[in-house]
Amino acid sequence: MRHMLSNERIRDNLAKAQIVESIMASATLHIKKDFAGLITFISRWRPSTHTGICRWGQMTITLESVAVLLNLSIVGSFHYKLSTEENSTLDAIVQKEEEYNQHKKDEECFYTWWVSQWFPTKPRSGQALDDELSVVAFLSLWLSRDIFDDGSRKKTIIHDIVMFSIKLAKGMVLPLGSLFLGSLYSHLDALAADMHASNGYKKVESHIHIAFLQA
Repeated sequence: MRHMLSNERIRDNLAKAQIVESIMASATLHIKKDFAGLITFISRWRPSTHTGICRWGQMTITLESVAVLLNLSIVGSFHYKLSTEENSTLDAIVQKEEEYNQHKKDEECFYTWWVSQWFPTKPRSGQALDDELSVVAFLSLWLSRDIFDDGSRKKTIIHDIVMFSIKLAKGMVLPLGSLFLGSLYSHLDALAADMHASNGYKKVESHIHIAFLQA
């Protein structure tokens, strides 16, 4: 992150895409896990109605609330098409990930390996750490790990998100906030289902974006 944001050209493009503050927050914001509070909230969550049941009635986060309080669009579609050059960038990112899979290395080390490949301490001959491909690699890691983690615990680069990274690297503004909030209900539903399955005495592992829910 420090390397990317120290480059004026890269920082300007990321600022145009309106994601500089989000990238910095991902690296510096620490939210302590409040399991007791989260369990209390989930125990009141009803997936069938997507509402929390309280003594005084029901509550939920409505789409109208999202639109008014966060100024995020809740309607419409986002359409984009990659150019020939951009498709080459996409292929390079996917090929690099497949290189890791072919060697069948420890999945837990994937993110560390990804950084070492794109941003080594000693760059290989002819390797540029500030070209557009490197920026896309950085954004793909950020989006896959910190923003759109699906709770599967699988460390990987999400291919569909690489296309977002390509556009963001060029300074295009994308509706990431709306997409991020779009997974709120699915996370809450999954936790409620796991809690119900445990029946109060069986251990059930849940893999969800805790920092997101608490925030």
